[in-house]
Amino acid sequence: MDKLSEIEPEKSQNRLIAPGLMLGCLALLAVILYPHFMPACGCAEPSQKINMHKLQTMLENYAVDWGGVYPENVKQLETTAKNVAQPYWIEISNPVSKAKGLGKAYGDVNSPPVFGMVVYVPHGSPITTYAIYAYQDAKLEFIQDKGLVFFLSNS
Repeated sequence: MDKLSEIEPEKSQNRLIAPGLMLGCLALLAVILYPHFMPACGCAEPSQKINMHKLQTMLENYAVDWGGVYPENVKQLETTAKNVAQPYWIEISNPVSKAKGLGKAYGDVNSPPVFGMVVYVPHGSPITTYAIYAYQDAKLEFIQDKGLVFFLSNS
């Protein structure tokens, strides 16, 4: 009986270690796999901000060529930027749909809203100021940063 009593405590310790080891492995597995099953919420935002900066760069190039006046709409910007001696048009892709082109990746304030699209809003007559926004989600609300609508502008 002495040998049996010596073995029993070891068995009870093993019973406690096994569940702890199992939980540790499950936790590690969850940490490794979580990013792969995480919802795609907000992942397009950095690309949208990059697209906003691309549009802003093209608008500023346009204004240099046209004496500080900006185009009436994105179509005018695109046509001009592609048809000059040194074209400055930069292709923009919608980070959500991967679509390219007017009405899909970029548009004007009057364009039907599309999730992921960047939007050009000209101001003034002649147009000397503008704002650029981006639709952040399926609700078609603009990207926010620190609780405020994020936009780029020249003013």
